[in-house]
Amino acid sequence: MKKLNTLSWVKLVLVLGVSILVLGYSVWITSSARSGSRERKSERLNATEDSMEWAQGFEMVSFQAVKSAHEGDLGDDQAIDSIESVLERAKVYNQAGLDDSAIESIVRVASEFIYYRFVLDDPERYIRWRLQRDDQFRGMEALYVKAQVALDYEEFFGESLTDQTPLSQSFTRLYEHQRSLWASRYTPIGYAVDPESVLVVSATHNPIVGEQDIDLGDPQLNRLWLETLVGGHRSWFRGKTDHDQLKANLEKYQVATVGIVIEYENMERRTLYLGILRSGTGGDWSVEALSATDTAFTGGLIEF
Repeated sequence: MKKLNTLSWVKLVLVLGVSILVLGYSVWITSSARSGSRERKSERLNATEDSMEWAQGFEMVSFQAVKSAHEGDLGDDQAIDSIESVLERAKVYNQAGLDDSAIESIVRVASEFIYYRFVLDDPERYIRWRLQRDDQFRGMEALYVKAQVALDYEEFFGESLTDQTPLSQSFTRLYEHQRSLWASRYTPIGYAVDPESVLVVSATHNPIVGEQDIDLGDPQLNRLWLETLVGGHRSWFRGKTDHDQLKANLEKYQVATVGIVIEYENMERRTLYLGILRSGTGGDWSVEALSATDTAFTGGLIEF
């Protein structure tokens, strides 16, 4: 497999703002505008290492423990409720001025995502959840070409994807292969449950004005959450909110990021960010981006 691009440093605004789908489509991205000097890159690497060390101080709960504690007919809802009870204690930076019900819906969507993508770790259940939300697979051009799915598929399996290959089939096969390929370094096994380990940020994006910058009001928190090396994972689905249409119509839309601390099988802990959006007039939130801090340049993917 080819070596992937160097991880780029992005503030949370890159997850929140106009580049949200770039993160979703990229394997790992490089932003020349934000690359800065060699000294600045060194600072970002130091911030990433500090963030990972900071994360070691939190109490963790394994995904397997969440799954085992909530089996049975009501297991899914109970497990999601348990995750939600952690996320709802997060510090909220509500720059969009959202009401309580909107914040609650953000936390609920994030809790469901964590459960169906990480706790169950079952591609078929994950697909079913996305489709039940009325999400759809992105188009073949977006996935097979722009997101390099066809290239990765041929390199991994020695087979060419065609228009006849169901997207659900290629997603499942790559999902399972990525899990085995990257092994312990990119296999999430649990998440932190301390209130300080969770972050919720909202903002209103105006395509005419541009992105809102994010400031957590504390230089150390900015360093640990926002000034690290970050790479985006590969998004296979689009939600009911049409991000491209909103941009084309120059419509304002609301964006939110939920940040959590994830533990991987190799015992490293890194911040992970889920980016969601909805129309400026409200409605359902669409899961759009997933990114994580990392010091390595191998770019292990989480297919989502």
